[in-house]
Amino acid sequence: MANLAIDVMWDDSPVDVTAEANFIWSIANKLRGSYMPDKYGDVIIPMTIIRRFECALLDDEVKRKDVIDTFKQNPNYPEKALFRKSGFQFYNTSDYTLQELCNDADHVAANFKAYIAGFSTNVQDILKELEMEQHINKMDKDYALCSLYREAILLQRIVYRRCCGRVH
Repeated sequence: MANLAIDVMWDDSPVDVTAEANFIWSIANKLRGSYMPDKYGDVIIPMTIIRRFECALLDDEVKRKDVIDTFKQNPNYPEKALFRKSGFQFYNTSDYTLQELCNDADHVAANFKAYIAGFSTNVQDILKELEMEQHINKMDKDYALCSLYREAILLQRIVYRRCCGRVH
């Protein structure tokens, strides 16, 4: 009998993501006062998406640094070539990571906007549609921004590899 490998794409075994989903939504407690409970998803979902993009890019630090260095040397470098360098259909040219954003608590909103501006245009379009800049301004005004990011960086890469599509 031939050895059969389980193809992850066809594995329909149920995956319990309850703990991960509960953790993600527990971050919403940081939004109390700034947002009504029915609006928590307006922030949590984009943050989860941003963290997933970041986790993918951080998997290969050499490629990430190559994209950043290439862009610094030539800001007009073709986007498709940067996709190839990153290994994905997106990239980020910012020196920041989510974890580093709060190192300068007085400028976290400006740093986060710079971080978002470093993403490829396709990701920026998604975040613009999700009104992320308005949320950054609101959370910064209500002093919830840095607290939310500290929680967001706790989201482990394994959560996203295992169940990213299912949590949303």
